Order: sequence, then C-alpha cells, then structure tokens
Amino acid sequence: MRQPISTRICFVFFVVALVVTGSDSANGQGRYEVTTGFWIPFLPSYELANQFETPLADRLDDPCNLGGQIGLQGMYRFAPTRTMLEFDLNLAYADRVTSISVSQLSSTESVDGDILHHSQYIGLRDRFDMSGWGLGLLDLGCGFSHLRYDQDLTTRTEPIGFRLDESIDNDYRGGELRSSMTCMMRNRPVTLDFNLGLFDLDGRMRSALGNDLGPGTGVVPVGEASPNVDKTAFTIDIGLKWQTSICGVPAKSGVSLKYLSDMATITHPDVLTLINYDGVGSRTEAAYFLSWNLELLL
Repeated sequence: MRQPISTRICFVFFVVALVVTGSDSANGQGRYEVTTGFWIPFLPSYELANQFETPLADRLDDPCNLGGQIGLQGMYRFAPTRTMLEFDLNLAYADRVTSISVSQLSSTESVDGDILHHSQYIGLRDRFDMSGWGLGLLDLGCGFSHLRYDQDLTTRTEPIGFRLDESIDNDYRGGELRSSMTCMMRNRPVTLDFNLGLFDLDGRMRSALGNDLGPGTGVVPVGEASPNVDKTAFTIDIGLKWQTSICGVPAKSGVSLKYLSDMATITHPDVLTLINYDGVGSRTEAAYFLSWNLELLL
C-alpha cells in the first residue's frame, strides 16, 4: 500500500533531524531525550444500539483507561544563532478503553476495546531571554505535525446474540505553534509549555455486525458499514515540567493535558436486526488526554 506523500515527507525530515542532531559539529549543539510515563485517554462517548428503547443518555459510555507511552525528542541549536531544529516521536497505548455490562441488546452486553496512538513533529524554534522582564527564557516555534489514534472495539451479548467488530481510525495532519517558558522556582528550573495545533481530520471507520451462534458454531455475518469523517480540528496542549533526579541521574518530570476539538466515532441505529445492517453513521466529539512523563537525557 502506497504511503501518503505527507507521511513520506515527515519520515525524510525525521531522518534528517536524527543525522543533524547526532552530528558532532563545532558550530552547533544537539541533544536527545527519551520520555516514558503514563497516559490516560478520555475518548468520545461510544453510542450503543438500543433493543429495548433505552434512553440515549444511558446508551453512551465515555471510554477511558490508564495506559503507557514512550517518546524520543531531539533538539539541535544552530550556534551562534538562536534558531533550533526540534523533532519528537511518540507512541502510546491503552487497553480496555471501555467496558460496560447492562441489559440492552440481550441479557448482558460488554464492550472491549483498545487504542494505539503515535505522533511525529518537526519544526524550528527561537529562544528569547526575557529575564529582564522577570519571565526567564521563552522558546517560540512552529512546524509540521502528524497525529494518529487507532481504536478497535468488540461488542458482545451473552450468552449468545449480536456481535459488533469495529475500528475507528482518526488521522490528523497539520501544523503546530509551540511555546515554552522556563524560569527558576525554589532554585530549580520549571518549564511551562503551551502549544496550539490546526489539523485536517481524516476519520475512517468500519463496523461489522454478526450473529454469534455460540461456541463451536461461529459468527454469521449480517452486514458491514464504513462511515467517514473529514473536517478541520484543533488542539491545545498545556504542560508543566520540573527538574528531578533518579539515582543521582538528572531528569525531568512533567504533567500535560491535551485537548482535541474533534475525534470521530461510530453511531448505531436504534435497533439492531439480523436481516440487514443500516443506519450506521458517524459524529465527532472532543477528546482529552492526560499524561505524566519522565524525561531522561541520552
């Protein structure tokens, strides 16, 4: 499958960034940081189908769960100028992002899902000394950003009955404006990050309904739908980092919150039947991502 041109360009820029930041140059200075920590996604409400006229508010579940993340960041300063080349690559995962047990489609219903996230960014920053104003060091920059959130969801009714196998893939391509302010607090440097992003959202979904006949019998396909979403979305990132140490090794600890204005999800018909599968649609809703990171200098 041929990759989109923007993905290939991002990959080329990322390789160039690795080469530049890893080079030993008398005219510049580069560094790497690896990050790891916890990641909690608060995803759009998942709207289930309704077999017994359950109110819509009772059919919406807000998926969230604790996951993990890892990242690699690089910065190269073009001395003697204040301009810096910045890149980062992040990967995060959370399992069982939604789980419920209610009487809706049959006697008991359960939803099991997971979400995989990866992102890439490359851009330029300038640093300004604002200590004369009592503010510390200000970094401002912008660049190309790519975000992707892939969900897999399976809905089952017990003991036998309906089964939904679904995937929701949200792909974002656009740009980010990044800023950070570093100042001294209690003789330790503290950094406040504030980022704004504008993206083109490409939401691709697949929903397949089957009749689960029980163990040893299998699932008989009933129907399949593929709703899509294309729109503009924006992000707001706020983070706070401070210096710490682990076994005498200098490190940074931090917390951050990401707001995503639009993330696509699947909507279902009011009643599922075993004759055909129609009435499947899509909608967008805001999402939030809370994380705690630990950064180690390589």
